[in-house]
Amino acid sequence: IRLCILGPKSSGKTEQGRSLAKKLGLFHISFHKFLEDIIIPKVKVRVWESDHEEEPEPSPDEADDDEDDEETKELKLAKEIAKNTKAVDLDDSLLQTPSGMEYLVAEFTENTVQQFTKALEIRKALIAKVAGKPADAEETLNELEEAVHASLVEGDSLPPEILETIVCAWWNDNPFKDTGFILEGFPRTQQEATFMTDSGLFPDACIILEVEDENVGDRQAPKKLKKWKEKMAKKQARRQRHAERRRIKKEKERKKKIQEKFEELTAEREVRLEERRKEKEEAAKFGEVPDSEGEESEEEPEILLKDVVISDDEEDDEEDDMGDDEDETEEEAVDRIRGEISDRYDSDMQVIGQLTSTLEDLNIPRIPIDASRKPKVVFYSLSQQLRSITEFRESLFAQCLAVRAKQANEMLAKGYKQSSRFGRWDPVMLEEGQAIQPYQSPGRLTYPVVYRAHTYFMSSLENRQKFMDNPLHYLKLSSPPPVVPVKLAIVGPPKSGKTMLARRLERDHGIVCLSAGEAVRQFMSQFPSCSLSKEMETHLKAGVTLPDALVIEALEKIMLSQRCQTRGFVLDGFPNTIEQVHLLSEFSVIPVQIIELTLSAKEVHWRATADRHSADRTLPLHDSAPILDVRLSSYKRHIDVVRSYYEKEHRNWHMLEGGRSKWWLNDMCAKLINEQLTTAQKYLQKRSRGDAASIFGLCVTPAECESRLGEFSHYCPVSLATKHELIDCSYETTMKFTAEYRSRYYKMAGKAELDLFLAKAHDYVSPTAPHLLPNQLPRYVPKAELKQLFPRELAFKGYCPVTYVLGNKRYEALKPGSREHVVEYDDELFSCLNDEMMEKLLRQPWLYRNTPLPAKLPPAKVPQDVTVLPMLGYMEQTVAKAIIAAMTSCSDFKPKYPYVNAHKSALLYVGYHLKAHNPNATEYSREKYRKKLEKFKEHCELIKYLGKNMNRRYKPENERPIDFDFKMDEFLALRTYPLPIN
Repeated sequence: IRLCILGPKSSGKTEQGRSLAKKLGLFHISFHKFLEDIIIPKVKVRVWESDHEEEPEPSPDEADDDEDDEETKELKLAKEIAKNTKAVDLDDSLLQTPSGMEYLVAEFTENTVQQFTKALEIRKALIAKVAGKPADAEETLNELEEAVHASLVEGDSLPPEILETIVCAWWNDNPFKDTGFILEGFPRTQQEATFMTDSGLFPDACIILEVEDENVGDRQAPKKLKKWKEKMAKKQARRQRHAERRRIKKEKERKKKIQEKFEELTAEREVRLEERRKEKEEAAKFGEVPDSEGEESEEEPEILLKDVVISDDEEDDEEDDMGDDEDETEEEAVDRIRGEISDRYDSDMQVIGQLTSTLEDLNIPRIPIDASRKPKVVFYSLSQQLRSITEFRESLFAQCLAVRAKQANEMLAKGYKQSSRFGRWDPVMLEEGQAIQPYQSPGRLTYPVVYRAHTYFMSSLENRQKFMDNPLHYLKLSSPPPVVPVKLAIVGPPKSGKTMLARRLERDHGIVCLSAGEAVRQFMSQFPSCSLSKEMETHLKAGVTLPDALVIEALEKIMLSQRCQTRGFVLDGFPNTIEQVHLLSEFSVIPVQIIELTLSAKEVHWRATADRHSADRTLPLHDSAPILDVRLSSYKRHIDVVRSYYEKEHRNWHMLEGGRSKWWLNDMCAKLINEQLTTAQKYLQKRSRGDAASIFGLCVTPAECESRLGEFSHYCPVSLATKHELIDCSYETTMKFTAEYRSRYYKMAGKAELDLFLAKAHDYVSPTAPHLLPNQLPRYVPKAELKQLFPRELAFKGYCPVTYVLGNKRYEALKPGSREHVVEYDDELFSCLNDEMMEKLLRQPWLYRNTPLPAKLPPAKVPQDVTVLPMLGYMEQTVAKAIIAAMTSCSDFKPKYPYVNAHKSALLYVGYHLKAHNPNATEYSREKYRKKLEKFKEHCELIKYLGKNMNRRYKPENERPIDFDFKMDEFLALRTYPLPIN
């Protein structure tokens, strides 16, 4: 399977392609990703991605950050280089050189920026030396990589020679050739589509995902808006960092200017002071004395740094113009993003439109899919559209023609078309396991299909569509089985829905619905002049009930009609008595399945009341409450006998709840009918081929099975042939593991043996069977019959031969047999130890018959009367178990009777226990003393109860337990009563 997926960006190509590839077990190939993987090792950066968000260029003011923190940036760069640097495998000869060892040590031990950069350069040189190329040589793109790079960046189609190198391998080379693939995003242009057809590369179909502009915007806009918000957050953080650095920088400049002003003022003060000092010295030199009266001191105050103030015009009046540019708002960003997405969508749709027309001209199938819905819905729709390619691939070029039933019959009558080997069977229903042939009548619609020279008839529009989708699949089915008529009877109490269910089966499957009255009416209308009709008419005119013999005879004649013989019949409310059952058997009218509808009497009367008050009822009927009670009691009186007969003789009785819905009842009946017909059809098909067939579910009676048993009688031929064992199957009365072969019946021990017999029956019967049934057969001898065989003695001295042989004939393996496990074989009686040993002897008696006894035998066991034993031995053999059980129960209960000491209470308890469990007493006596024992226990429990609920503080009556006063009175009354000894 080779599929291509096309669609605009964000239409879900990748998701749907991967899901489809996973479901079908195909390869998923993304053409765009494949081209990226070719050049990404050399290009490093995906500059061709349309939704690639580049970092914004920093403003001139932000660029000053590199000048402020040069050392920090170098440190970050060094860490990044160290992070991306990988170890390389160097040649051993390089490592032996001193310089090479020195370089490696410097690379991995030094951590300064300068030494690390030097080590990185040395590493590049060593790698280049090993590779045999200059250290500063850049990786160049070859011709293929250049073409791929240009195609990704500029959107041009690849040259044909490049496409042949890439694309042809997916069609012609394994594992893609044998497995298949789903190619996403190819073809991209008309030239690439034309290249596929010119090269003979035809996909099965091109899937085109169609999506609206609004849906694409809703899918892409949130991601792009998130990236825009992250970008704006980074930009705002960068602005804050830049403002902080500008503030710090201005503060530094201001301090610098203040320091310069301070130094300037200090220097001016020093100059003035120096000039005044010189003036004083010159005045003193010429003898002039300065007049100091009233004059202020010429000493200038000392200048402090904190007192230095710079004027505003000296400060830098440069304003931060970083915020001059207005930022894009979120609404503007959303509009811009939506516009970009819309432009991209328009361009993609234009390309896809051109591709669609090109694919149409090239006769490549196209499957448009509405991808604007949820992904699961899109995938389901896609899977349904691809069924003709994935599920019905074998019938991809098959052409079927749907015609009307009248046209199909005319073409068959005139010989233009031929009837298929399915005849009137529906091939689709045959594959589904339907064993009932579709009912086709003049009033029912059929849906014929013409394929090649044959006509096929379908029972519904859905089945016709299934056949037309994949006709070759249904033509591989085996021929339809033989038509088996339905033989069904529905019984039940009145108002249980028998007639409604029978009518529904007649309507759906064409089965003839027959009741006793309906059969009589049909017979008298069809054969009014025959003697049987006149006899029935005589009884009816006399006003008496028709005898069952006449009714069943008329019923048997009606069943001879063509429709009853081909489609079958369903008996409505018949048979109801055992006499009717025997009469049906005499006329060979045996329902293969009998369905009993169970319904309670309450539900019967409720339904009858609802029917009497129904608006659809026009005539009065005999369904009053008294009449219903009579009919219901008559039904219950006879139905148990009828049910027992069919369960024993034919095992075909099924019970359904009549209170369930009519649809459930109809489905269950159809299921039972289908199972029975399937069994009968398999039986007939195997019989026609001469193979063995199971007879389970075919209503074979035990008497018939007994009369037709083969040469192995009730023994399993498979077990005799494979294990050489005689397994008696006479206990199996259901015939679940009974098979017919060459008109004889053979019983099997289980399902495994039955499967072997059905597969190769000729290997287990004469003349090819490895073992035949011996003339002498073992049989179990009951104990009553054994007494009648007296004075015959047991063989093997009464010991079990099976335990002796299985114990390797040792002395310890000699065990005396039981009189309840005696087997007669070859006129000898063998006693076995238990059921298991007896079963082994019955299966393989020849292994144990001629076993000799050893010379030394165990001493014989002589019975001894217990009355001659000593006292302790006598009690141990007679009453020890009863006394131990009574004493154990007494120790567990620890009785204390009111106003009686513990010793006497224990004796009373043991006495009651012995009488209550005496095996030699009557059931009435044991039950009487069991009740006395329970009463004794209740009186003993009074002491615990009163002790628990009584204390020194008086309790008012409302605070006492409810039964306290009653039990107190009972306790006090025991003081005057005599002890319960008897």
